[in-house]
Amino acid sequence: MSDVQPVCGIDVHSKLLITCIIDKSVSPAWNSFENTPAGILRLIGYLKHHDVSKVAMESTGNYASLLYNMLLASDLEPMLLNAYKAKHADPNKTDKRDAHWLAKIARSNLTKGSYVPDATIEKLRILTRERVALVDMRSDIKRRIISLLVRAGIRLDNVFRNMTCKASVMLLRGLAAGKSIDELAEENKVIAQRADKIKALIASGDNRVVLRQVTGLLDIVDAYTRQIELVEEQIDECLKPHRGLVELLESIPGVGRTSAAVIIAEIGRIDRFKSAKKLISYAGLCPATKQSGQKASKKHPTDKCNKRLRRIMFHVALGAIRKGTPVVSSLYYRQLLGGHVKKQALMAVGAKMLTYVYVVWSRGEKWDHEKAAMGVKQSVKELRERKLRAMIKALERNGYRVVRRSEKVG
Repeated sequence: MSDVQPVCGIDVHSKLLITCIIDKSVSPAWNSFENTPAGILRLIGYLKHHDVSKVAMESTGNYASLLYNMLLASDLEPMLLNAYKAKHADPNKTDKRDAHWLAKIARSNLTKGSYVPDATIEKLRILTRERVALVDMRSDIKRRIISLLVRAGIRLDNVFRNMTCKASVMLLRGLAAGKSIDELAEENKVIAQRADKIKALIASGDNRVVLRQVTGLLDIVDAYTRQIELVEEQIDECLKPHRGLVELLESIPGVGRTSAAVIIAEIGRIDRFKSAKKLISYAGLCPATKQSGQKASKKHPTDKCNKRLRRIMFHVALGAIRKGTPVVSSLYYRQLLGGHVKKQALMAVGAKMLTYVYVVWSRGEKWDHEKAAMGVKQSVKELRERKLRAMIKALERNGYRVVRRSEKVG
């Protein structure tokens, strides 16, 4: 142990950094620094003074990002650990013990450090996640609009599929301003075509208070839409160095520019996965194995995965199914006919689409529709043959003798 290189474990907090250095001395050395740029600079000087090169810390979201980048820029070896894998079963949990445990992990290499993308991918990842968050918040406001209208007896959701379309927004703003449906019908053709149905679905009474609330929420929806457009412009700028990869991914059915950006941002580098199965497991598109004694189950997907990648692959799978791509639709309906529920079938399709992503990205070749169609025909043929053999065996078990037409009767 006397020849061991000094290592450091850091327990990261919002305001403090608790450090523990393990070196040639018997007892570890603890210290604390502020989690600010100035405090991190003092920490770097402290580490270099003790000849520490390897530093381990838990992944604590945004609090650890600045620390990791500054350590990396100072020619140190920061090691970002998954909090689940670095968990220490100690009933007497303290910050000093956590830092000491992280230092032990760094010294003995008990686990590998998490993947940290480079600056370009990190920026793309921040933008794509910000876009998803904005879209989710905008969707919440849209659902709130529908809820307010339904409570007031205004069932326009039975008339307009999208409550924020041009005709629906014009109708709601016009009603809030005191205009009649007939007046609005003269200004918009869509409202004119559905005027009678709209009148039947609006309850009588004074609904101007609710409609004013709705117009305020529509303004919020417009603000979110403008912000999403700005983020998408920045995403397009970040995708310029990956233009070739985007074109490869867009050749896969169901993958558009937005989904390609999310896939690139969440995967980062394809060479860190040895096979497509590893990538599918990383995305959580395979059932988790739970075994105890002789009992083993593979029913539910794992929660310890990249949920953002899994979510976008579900959207890609739905898009490919709705597009009617044979290789995808056949797999989806085979899963349903095999007794799987819709979510399980979608997970199987998502795993298949992620396999295409791995092949296209790793080989640098576009997705070949003809080869995929040939594969579908071959798989359907094999499926029919298996079913036929199973039915023949069932008949033979019941005493029947079955002779196929291709065989000669002896």
